Amino acid sequence: MTKIQMDWDKMQLVMSGHAGAEEPGKDIVCAGISTLAQALQQTLMEMNVERKLNWLEWAGSAASGSMSLAAVPKEEYRAEVRACFRLCVTGLRMMAESYPEYIELEEG
Repeated sequence: MTKIQMDWDKMQLVMSGHAGAEEPGKDIVCAGISTLAQALQQTLMEMNVERKLNWLEWAGSAASGSMSLAAVPKEEYRAEVRACFRLCVTGLRMMAESYPEYIELEEG
């Protein structure tokens, strides 16, 4: 099971564990989760570089099935960064509703 925690105050997304819906390499649930998280990470990285900012922290490993992504944007970018997280978490929430036996999502 993949456990996902979104802390809206800290603007931090933490995920751990493989979904386990299918064997590695064939797991569409895990692939969907990974795609959403990697799209969020890449979008925030591009924003960080374009604006010459230094507010993005991330760590992760596909092999271990874990990822942590946090952003501490300046106030002028907070709404835009929050919208990026909202898009990702909305997709994750939809997946958790469709595959509750493989995804656990907590928001706070």
